[in-house]
Amino acid sequence: MKTNLVNLLAISALLLTSSFAFAQEKTAAYMVGDTIKIKKGAQTYLTGERTSSWVYGREFTIQQVGTRRFPDGLLLKEIYSWISPKDVESTGAVERPAEDEPVEEQNASFAFAQEKTTDYMVGDTIKIKKDAQTYLTGERPSSWVYGREFIIQQVGTHRFPDGLLLKGIYSWISPKDVELVGPVERPAEEEIVQEQGATVAEQQTETDDANNEVEEANQSDANATDTTYVAPAETVVAKKDENSNLYVMDLKPAEHSLRYPFHRFSIGVRGGVASLMQKSDVMGNWRAGFDALLDLQYAYYFGAPQGKKVNMGIMTGVSLGWAQSGLKSAIDTAYTVSTDNGDIDYTISAEQAEENNGQLQLEIPLMFTLVTEKGLFFNVGPRFIIPAYAHYNQKLTDPSINAYFREEGVSVSNEVITGRLQDNQLNTKGKWNASKVNITLSAELGYEWLLSSGNSVGLGVYANYAVWSHYKNGAQSDLKSLISVAPPSATAPADVDVFSASDTYFKGLGFFDCGLKVSYNFNFFKKSKL
Repeated sequence: MKTNLVNLLAISALLLTSSFAFAQEKTAAYMVGDTIKIKKGAQTYLTGERTSSWVYGREFTIQQVGTRRFPDGLLLKEIYSWISPKDVESTGAVERPAEDEPVEEQNASFAFAQEKTTDYMVGDTIKIKKDAQTYLTGERPSSWVYGREFIIQQVGTHRFPDGLLLKGIYSWISPKDVELVGPVERPAEEEIVQEQGATVAEQQTETDDANNEVEEANQSDANATDTTYVAPAETVVAKKDENSNLYVMDLKPAEHSLRYPFHRFSIGVRGGVASLMQKSDVMGNWRAGFDALLDLQYAYYFGAPQGKKVNMGIMTGVSLGWAQSGLKSAIDTAYTVSTDNGDIDYTISAEQAEENNGQLQLEIPLMFTLVTEKGLFFNVGPRFIIPAYAHYNQKLTDPSINAYFREEGVSVSNEVITGRLQDNQLNTKGKWNASKVNITLSAELGYEWLLSSGNSVGLGVYANYAVWSHYKNGAQSDLKSLISVAPPSATAPADVDVFSASDTYFKGLGFFDCGLKVSYNFNFFKKSKL
């Protein structure tokens, strides 16, 4: 067994030596700790993303030299990005060690790791013990991790030689804080030397870029709360704040990675079917109308709990736009008016009364909002609708007034004495004699696409329904007919007034609308020290 272990360590050292020698050969001019500047001609990082204009002329520190994916690449500490040596120029070099030091350090580190973690292999399934207080990076585990199963992604690294990297949460933990629940199949004894040696080399070269980045982020944010989420490598881009040593962590859009802004401003437009009416008193057929509004909104997000894929917050703002609907109705009413000269029976009719109602309205939402990792969003809550201006247009077709004077036993049609109506098409317009403040229950549902800038475009559907309406039907609340006649007197003929059909025929006005919404979201991500 000792012979096998010695062979294992020897082969591991040989593989690591050749791997790092290859990287060193490609990037001999650079070492970890060197400072560089990115050349202005550099267009992309090695991972394919375009370099932002703000990176030129700034100094960055080399965090790692070479990996299996990018054997000649340089990992820059401040922006977590791999770049080619041809795209950088050196601005400061650290002291070079003796030629044999790097290899000896690497071999000793991994030999120590293998000795400390012989009970675990990549692919094993473990559970975190309930008495585990911290990860190796110093953060406290969240309560949700206990009792769950995790897969070991890597065994040992230079920083944590006896550590286990857990795949689902990208955190390093000590073997004493876990228990094995599902071991992978172990190779036969004669295969151990070959397989373990290859595994050590592959683990180091495959995941060193991810692990180094995660370790740096975890170390710099050791006091983070449970709501801090550290994304895997190559999913973040950092932009430095001009006024501090903070970096704004943006998320790469190509993979639809985490969409967790700290807060956002949105501008959008929406439009669809609308109705300003609800409770009909006498007659009339409701006709759907439309609305079109401009939305200006602000959302504050509480952050996604660790391990969760939903970001929740509160949204408010202001909307301004136009909404209208209408009604059609025939008129066929009869009533009696008492005068000094006796009672007059009036019969009033019209083939059709058609009215269109519209209002310029102001809306103020106060809604719960959430957005998921995949881009789905949902908003729900109350919305306050206040009319800034409202009016109606009305057309009566073939109006007619007939009066029967009981004392005289005489019937008169459309004469001056009854209040003459001469036009076959009678048009009226004016402002509603009402206030129409509404509180609606509102909901929005849709999907958003993340852009390379970190902002997003959303497309969804919306619906609002009034759960409370304030409507006063004013002086017209006791009208007997849409067309009202003041009886004649000894000195004056009869007087005719035509009122709004909405004021006359509706006990209450409400609000309902639904349709499509498009928005552009300016996302601002939480700042973290690197």
